[in-house]
Amino acid sequence: MSVLLAAPYNLNFDALVVVRATAKNSYGFALNPSVANSIGARIRVSPSQMAAPTIVLQTDTTIKVKWVELIGTQTGNSPILSYNLYWDNASGTTVYELLDALVTEFTVTGLTGGQNYSFKVRARNVYGYGQ
Repeated sequence: MSVLLAAPYNLNFDALVVVRATAKNSYGFALNPSVANSIGARIRVSPSQMAAPTIVLQTDTTIKVKWVELIGTQTGNSPILSYNLYWDNASGTTVYELLDALVTEFTVTGLTGGQNYSFKVRARNVYGYGQ
């Protein structure tokens, strides 16, 4: 455990933080600081960057993509709320959102044969989206 007296605190991911507080007024500091928080708290962050999704089924008009769900510390120590799938429909810019749901695969239909398509995915927890 680190002793944090002043910024920068430099806490590591998943570090257990136990806090004690001391009151101060114009007469000085209190004689007895508070009892240490014995439960503590964990440092939480947005999810880690995900691996690229893979194509598991492909026809002239359909592509089914799948990705590996994040587990353990990859989740930012908070449950994953959804996965956000984007694609490039041959425009050169991956900005089109296809999905924002708690699933690990998605089938894209209505595609044009002979065009290149690319996909990327990111995860979201209560602290936001990962990269």
